[in-house]
Amino acid sequence: MLRMKTCRKKIKLNTLFSILPVLFFTPMSSSHAEWVEFINDASVTIKHNDNVNLSAFSSDTESDLSLNPRYTFGRFYQVDDLTRLRLSLNISAMKFKEFNDLSSVDAVSSAVIRHKFGVGFNKPWIRGEVSAGIKEAKVDERDSNLYGLGLSAGKRITDRLSGQIDLKYDKRDGGTGPEGAPGVSRQIFDLE
Repeated sequence: MLRMKTCRKKIKLNTLFSILPVLFFTPMSSSHAEWVEFINDASVTIKHNDNVNLSAFSSDTESDLSLNPRYTFGRFYQVDDLTRLRLSLNISAMKFKEFNDLSSVDAVSSAVIRHKFGVGFNKPWIRGEVSAGIKEAKVDERDSNLYGLGLSAGKRITDRLSGQIDLKYDKRDGGTGPEGAPGVSRQIFDLE
């Protein structure tokens, strides 16, 4: 069973990383593009959480220190005069000091397209996003496939005021948890 799970993880990671070079380095025809910009962003966050277990009762709260390195790389493409496409991969990890079972590594790729309806400061825009990735956790049942869809629209009203509306759908398809009470789902890490 453990060997099959290891093989599935390797297949998922190999598939993800074999598709990325095709996405990032395939030439795209661009009309009147004046620039192409690469994304290369790294950060490290150290965080103290005084309620890791999200308890409603102060007597049951647990605290811990976590380290969260994050690296994003990708590329912007100018599809036409008013439309840009962004392809990116975000790799992040979370390492807890005391509650090591909560530690995980995520790899999420995304494609975002943004179109502006005209040239000028106050023209409206629309943006669509799709993402997919994996979460590899210290505890097997926390391993998950991650999916996301998003749609946004906005407009600059003045130089200090803008409006935006967003619709977003996220899904986490997690592993099967331990046997619990009869009739209670074992898919406790499936979230929408």
